[in-house]
Amino acid sequence: MKTGLQLFTKDGRRWGNAIIKKQVGPDAFIIETDFGNTGGPLTEQEIREGWHTEIPEFGERVTDPEEWKEDRANCISKSNS
Repeated sequence: MKTGLQLFTKDGRRWGNAIIKKQVGPDAFIIETDFGNTGGPLTEQEIREGWHTEIPEFGERVTDPEEWKEDRANCISKSNS
């Protein structure tokens, strides 16, 4: 799994959308949700159980984690205005 891989929620009541922030071991990843919560380390299997790693319209989406964080902050600040 790649750093920056966008994770699409399977069940929005349990988990929101997220991104893989960094790899911390051979099969261990830290994720950050769109609400800014950090989780992990999680294995690839745990990630695939909790999120879709691609969606039919777009396939896999990988982004720069810092750019994603900035975009998320901008959306939050606009919604609070």
